[in-house]
Amino acid sequence: MAISPPAIYDFPPFFTKQLNENTWNFQKRAWSNWILMWCRENRITKLSLNNELMDSPLLFNAKIDRQLPLEVFREVVEEMTKQNQAEWVSYGNRNATDTAWIFWKSPDEWATVIKQWVRSTKTLFAVVESITKHAETDTPKS
Repeated sequence: MAISPPAIYDFPPFFTKQLNENTWNFQKRAWSNWILMWCRENRITKLSLNNELMDSPLLFNAKIDRQLPLEVFREVVEEMTKQNQAEWVSYGNRNATDTAWIFWKSPDEWATVIKQWVRSTKTLFAVVESITKHAETDTPKS
């Protein structure tokens, strides 16, 4: 793992849902920050809750042999959705809680990155020109 987890990651109770509401709220924030940091470092924008993820360093600390329970992880991601840091992927009419988009950059931050890239590569004109040419060839002649 290239990224260093937060210091609390080696504290066994971090992997157990705390009963005290204030402590649980702190724990959810700490987990949210760790998830965002881990996803950003690994360039992951979508998490699927599966055995591979559950056994990954994100949720399993081999040093202390502790793993965040799946239901607690779902609660943390649900809290992240309320903070606009994540969004559950729904399939059709079904609300799913087994896959989530993780927003380690906000839409505004992504817009800034894309805008800077377009300016630095001077591709804006190329895109506009391509769209214009496409529109001209698709327009029916009268």
